[in-house]
Amino acid sequence: MKTQTIILIAGALVIAACTKPKITDTTPQTTSSNTNNTNSTTTNSTTSNSPYYVPSKTDTTAKASLNDLTLGRSILLANCGICHSVPLPDNYSVSKWKSYLPGMASRAQLSASDQLLVLKYVCRGKE
Repeated sequence: MKTQTIILIAGALVIAACTKPKITDTTPQTTSSNTNNTNSTTTNSTTSNSPYYVPSKTDTTAKASLNDLTLGRSILLANCGICHSVPLPDNYSVSKWKSYLPGMASRAQLSASDQLLVLKYVCRGKE
C-alpha cells in the first residue's frame, strides 16, 4: 500500500512538472478603422500591462528584422515558461543571454533558428 501511494504521488508530480502552463500575452491589441473618412485607432486597455516589449519598426537592426523580433517574442512567450517564469528581456545583458540561452533552448527543445530568433528578441537585435 505504501509503495502504491509513493508511485501515485510520484506520477502526480511528474504530470504537474510536465504540464505546460498557459502563458497569457497581455500585449495591447490595436485596431484601426476608417469610418466616414475619419481614421481612428483603438487600443484594448485591458491588455496594456505586458512587461514584454512589442517590437516596432524602430527596434529593427541590420541583424534583426521586425518579423524576426516579433517571432522571437512569440517563441519566448510560448516556450520559456515551461520550467520557470518567462524572463524579461532587459533582465540580462547581451553576453549573459548568449551564455544562458543555449542551455535553456536545449531543454525547451527549440530549433537553432528559433533559438536565434529568441536571442534577437531578448537582445533587441544587438546580438
